[in-house]
Amino acid sequence: MTQASGSIVSEAVEIVGREVISVLNKLELRIYTCNNRDFTEYLISNLERCQTPDCILQIIPKNFVVSMKHIKLAAYLAFKAFDKKRNISKKKHIELLLYLLGERQINKVIEKLRTLGRPPYLVVLACMGDGAEEIVRRVNLQKHCSELKQPNDIDPIEAGAEIDTLKILFNLREGDEPIKSVLCKISSLILQA
Repeated sequence: MTQASGSIVSEAVEIVGREVISVLNKLELRIYTCNNRDFTEYLISNLERCQTPDCILQIIPKNFVVSMKHIKLAAYLAFKAFDKKRNISKKKHIELLLYLLGERQINKVIEKLRTLGRPPYLVVLACMGDGAEEIVRRVNLQKHCSELKQPNDIDPIEAGAEIDTLKILFNLREGDEPIKSVLCKISSLILQA
């Protein structure tokens, strides 16, 4: 690579990085831990009605997530897929699951949920714009679930990540850094779209 082409690539990467950071800063992400089985089942059965054009609500097993960055990146990629018309699913909340689990096939996601998913569950609310408060109020999330906060830059999900499940879900090998490997895998899905 010549010095000129290296400069162009470097500039392109910087531009894309700024765009991603700008969009991520607009993304409002709320994550709740939900141990109430009846409420979780109610939400799952009513998930379609909880969606809005600017917000995605999804329920995921906590053991499927490596960090809050994992959820934020997957939400960003799901919104981006719809924006660029590269989505696999017709539904944003299903597209979010595809990115969260590093898959492009819905049947593989369903199989992973069926065989490896277990309580507790995370209720993820990702919004590109206003609407989060309305959904929280409408489904009464704060009554049934506890919002996860990130005190002092400590990621509460990362601290309790279940590495054995993540190794199976994402085909991690011994010595792989779980967070970096998962984020790279789900980022690479845009190349497959």
